[in-house]
Amino acid sequence: MVQVEKHCSKDLSCPPLFTVPDLPILEKRNWLIHLYYVRKDYDACKIAIKEQLQETQGMCEYAVYVQALIFRLEGKIHESLELFQTCAILRPRCADNLKQVARSL
Repeated sequence: MVQVEKHCSKDLSCPPLFTVPDLPILEKRNWLIHLYYVRKDYDACKIAIKEQLQETQGMCEYAVYVQALIFRLEGKIHESLELFQTCAILRPRCADNLKQVARSL
């Protein structure tokens, strides 16, 4: 748990205003995945994606999206299309996901 700074002076003993719980964040590795991808370190990116997808049971849209981009770069168009379709299922109102599906056809 992370405690927030107390609202009264340090001499008085009072409880903190509130405590922020340590919640699992589904997208906590997105920054690392992005960093590896823009640096074109695709092997490290795939490892970070694999770890992220294992933690989230495949529900992290960004990890799936970047994995699809990498597959397309590697010439694995069919696998890329399937992953972009997964992204479109995870977030159906996202136009970017649908555009990527169309580009893979």
